[in-house]
Amino acid sequence: MSQNTKNPASYEEMIARLEEIVASLESGELSLDETMRVYKEALTLSEKCSKILEKFRGEITLVRNGEEVPLTDDDLR
Repeated sequence: MSQNTKNPASYEEMIARLEEIVASLESGELSLDETMRVYKEALTLSEKCSKILEKFRGEITLVRNGEEVPLTDDDLR
C-alpha cells in the first residue's frame, strides 16, 4: 500500500483518499495500529467533506413557482 503523506486539499482529493482507505481496510492486510491510523484519517476526511457539502448546500437555491427558495432536506429525497 502506498502511503499518502500529502494532505489532500480538494474535495475530490479527499474522496479519492477515502476510497484508498476503504480499499486498504477491506484488504485485511493492515496491522491493527495501521488500521486505527487510517480509520482516524478517514473520520477526519469524512468530516471535512461533510462540511464542504453543507457549505455548498447552503448556497444552492431552487426556483419554485418563479421564486428562489433554499434547498431543503425534502428536496434531496
